[in-house]
Amino acid sequence: MLGRDHALMGAAGVLAVAPALARLCGSHLGPAQTAVAGLVGAGFALLPDLDEPGSTVARKFGLVSQAASHVVHSAAGGHRQATHSLGAVALVVAGVWAAGRYVWAAPVLVALCLAVAGRFVLPLRASRGFLGAMVLPVAAGWWVWRSETGTWDVAARATGPQLWPWLAAVAGAGVALHILGDALTAGGVPLLWPLRWRLAVPVLGHTSSLRESLLGAALALVTAGLAWVQVLGPALGHGGPLL
Repeated sequence: MLGRDHALMGAAGVLAVAPALARLCGSHLGPAQTAVAGLVGAGFALLPDLDEPGSTVARKFGLVSQAASHVVHSAAGGHRQATHSLGAVALVVAGVWAAGRYVWAAPVLVALCLAVAGRFVLPLRASRGFLGAMVLPVAAGWWVWRSETGTWDVAARATGPQLWPWLAAVAGAGVALHILGDALTAGGVPLLWPLRWRLAVPVLGHTSSLRESLLGAALALVTAGLAWVQVLGPALGHGGPLL
């Protein structure tokens, strides 16, 4: 699948399941937290393609992300190998959960996901170019920090309980949705890597096919609808702050 369609699938899928995931983690999502969950889902739905130097996520941060992509490509055994498996989902969930005890982890993840996936899921020209890559993500990350901790001082709470216990589950869901999307194409995915068997249900045919384009259009409509139902509607109805 194309990066655009992966991001839309991640956003739509996570917006649909985020409330249930939060309940499983003993949390409740307000409208803004639901929006953040959708954005994180979209961002992590692009992450497995870090194994491909020409992908959206690999090109986003120039030489830094390109270098990281070449390392991942080599370590993973090529494109659509280790990063497209159940092991990758488990690794992301464990990594985000471990990082979650550091209070700065959530705003950093929000900033990175906005930088990588914002132009696909936000109807804002500001999500493109320099503003989208640097200024807007940093502002969003610090807004999350300020809203949740009540302070702008990073040293005030370096570690502590999980800021958002549901964040790891949402990140894992984003990666899982990427793998699902690629499983619907002709190439399939090595779900049980390092086993050579690949799961392929090629209902979409090859990447960038007409069927994928139609799916992408449907996902854009579903994402917009879920954003209204889960985020904008409740926020406007309550008439109060989002967090």
